[in-house]
Amino acid sequence: MVDIPALGEAGVSASANRVVLRKGRHLILVYYWIKQQEKTFASENYARVDRLLSSLFENRTDGALVRVIRPILDEDATVADRRIRDFIGQVNPLLPTYIPL
Repeated sequence: MVDIPALGEAGVSASANRVVLRKGRHLILVYYWIKQQEKTFASENYARVDRLLSSLFENRTDGALVRVIRPILDEDATVADRRIRDFIGQVNPLLPTYIPL
């Protein structure tokens, strides 16, 4: 898990999962997290507990798995990491348009 300032609400950072996958000779950088209402979770277990409580008290079970994938080409992994974090920072404010709050 890594903290990403762009994911948090009101300038607070939130955690996301970071994985580097190998497929043959290719490396793929993956960031993913779970967005439920106005909350962000890196842990599936915490997200499940929150979804259970939301279903009991608010009658809501909506949420989304957000996954951002980028191949690591001829660049250094730190460059790919910086670029994917910049992309997440640009895309995250647009998510409420597609994910219910």
